[in-house]
Amino acid sequence: MIIRNILVGWRNIQKNGIFSIINISGLSIGIAIVVLILFWIVDELSFDKSHKNLEQIYTVYEHQQYSEGQELFTSCTPFPLSQELKKTFPEIENATTYTNIWDQLIKYGDKEYKQGPVISVDSNFLKIFTFDILEGDPNTLSSKDKMIISEEMAHLFFGDESAIGKTLTLNGQATYTVGAIAASQKTNTSIKFKALIPIDYLESQGVNFTQWGNNWPNTNILLAKGTDYKTLNSKIINLCKENGQPNTSLHLSPYKKEH
Repeated sequence: MIIRNILVGWRNIQKNGIFSIINISGLSIGIAIVVLILFWIVDELSFDKSHKNLEQIYTVYEHQQYSEGQELFTSCTPFPLSQELKKTFPEIENATTYTNIWDQLIKYGDKEYKQGPVISVDSNFLKIFTFDILEGDPNTLSSKDKMIISEEMAHLFFGDESAIGKTLTLNGQATYTVGAIAASQKTNTSIKFKALIPIDYLESQGVNFTQWGNNWPNTNILLAKGTDYKTLNSKIINLCKENGQPNTSLHLSPYKKEH
């Protein structure tokens, strides 16, 4: 019966060749489009899901308003902000300051490559965001002279050798010992890096970490479970105004909703 139906179908295709080609092509294109849309939906729904504490992570934004009627929403915040938040509000379990410094010239022996993104982070960064550490110490960033590199970058500089304990030079100025290797990030994650270096690097470049007017890095916080972020938002809204930025208010945004 099945073979007979196949033969009948084949004869119909031969008999109505042009119409059959149009119908089959249309069906194939429709199926392909549906499959692509499903892949896109799955990718979107899984975005940033690798972070273990995703439900508790929030980004701090600034709302800057000017007398000319102009306004700006930005995730660039003051360097002292994260520590002030953590110190002042007990519902904040942790806070981190970090900034992307993009491509940097990195050297090992006679090998020298421009690599990036390089992110300058504080020691709390990996206590909030989750990245797979393949080798080495996950707490490496608590040392000012150590760094974490991606497996891709480790292979570029060291091939099949272990990168742990090797020393890399950044822009011919700062040297760091590789303390850990991170798995290369997936495409569906907001934060991608080839290397994580201590935020103290920026201080060595003349950045003042105590200045509230120096709006540059990102600030993310980890809220205690059960905390209403809108209630906390009302508590922090004037923090910048209280520290010399009269035109700036602070606002929290759930990290999971940012993509």
